[in-house]
Amino acid sequence: MAIRRLRKLEAADLIGKEFTPEMLRKVTTAFGILLIGVIVTCKDRLIDKFGSDDYTNEIHPRLIDLAYKQRAIILDICTDDFKEVDKKIKQLRTTLVKLVKARIEELKVALVKPFPIYRIITHIQIIGGHDIVPFAVLPNPVYDPVYDPDTLYTDDVYADFTGDDVIDVPIARIPDGGSLDLLVKQLEGKCTPKPGAFGLGNKNREYAGPIMDIFSDAGDVYWSAPMTSDDFSVSDVDVEHVYFILHGWDVDTSIWWGEDSPWPVAFTASLANSQGVILSGACYGAYIIGKTPANSISLRFLRSGAKAFVGSTGIHYSTLYTEITDYGPLFHKLFFEHLMTGKTPSEAFFRAKRDYAAEADSAAEDKILHEFVFYGRL
Repeated sequence: MAIRRLRKLEAADLIGKEFTPEMLRKVTTAFGILLIGVIVTCKDRLIDKFGSDDYTNEIHPRLIDLAYKQRAIILDICTDDFKEVDKKIKQLRTTLVKLVKARIEELKVALVKPFPIYRIITHIQIIGGHDIVPFAVLPNPVYDPVYDPDTLYTDDVYADFTGDDVIDVPIARIPDGGSLDLLVKQLEGKCTPKPGAFGLGNKNREYAGPIMDIFSDAGDVYWSAPMTSDDFSVSDVDVEHVYFILHGWDVDTSIWWGEDSPWPVAFTASLANSQGVILSGACYGAYIIGKTPANSISLRFLRSGAKAFVGSTGIHYSTLYTEITDYGPLFHKLFFEHLMTGKTPSEAFFRAKRDYAAEADSAAEDKILHEFVFYGRL
């Protein structure tokens, strides 16, 4: 796992200080190096959204448990002025160490050995949707008012410590979608996916076939058209590896369409039930701003207990036919290849981002690099 030495930061509030000496011993090596993750959230906004009782009884205890399991501190970046969001994120990018240092100073009496403590971030876990911890916004490199008017939403900025536009550590987000059930299931992370693979592509994206072949337990790819959502059941999708390359729309994220005229309804939120790893190449497949599990396929998958959902926050760019060396198909291929080597989903996503950045040589690929996000636990 790639790790980066932290720089000094500006002060911010910390929550979840219930770390015991035993917990600290588990994350402190004999050489005094503290490998630590960071959980980023906003306590006040979570309370405003779910109420103080649900936060106190359901969310906070699970945050503390997650922090312990991930060897992480919990960082509260609440701010009332959304105009300051981009500035706050940039500060966060260049600043997560002073917070860690303050925590160590506060609790260093509990450390096992009196060696100097070096602090290294290993990963970042965001808790909450855009209204809890906002996505960063980057310039859209292929912006066109007609063909691609997207605002480029990404989480990459949080994990880019070196400022080279490539994430330096694994990063994941657990969105809430206004659903306590979704948040609780993802914080607990209790998933037991069934063996098998499911693939559904639109008929002009033949590369879905070679990508499905990456799975050791790959099944056939279904194509739309002729297939529609009426041809599938929840049990078909409830498998370990799930892959979609369909059409999507930010206005209605409860439906993905196949290829034909008119576009056939290929998949709906009512079918989104899996405890496995899902990657979607649908446009806006991971667009969740203002969405809930009732009208978002990605959020419905997460509420069902999916281990991970990987998708694009904006318009996705594809090659046609069987070509998988450029654009979206290349990212899909890299992610699944890393996953099949035994890496965790978040590590596979991290490696795919790094590899894709090294190969991206067009404006569309620069956009794809950043618009793909990871939802779920690290």
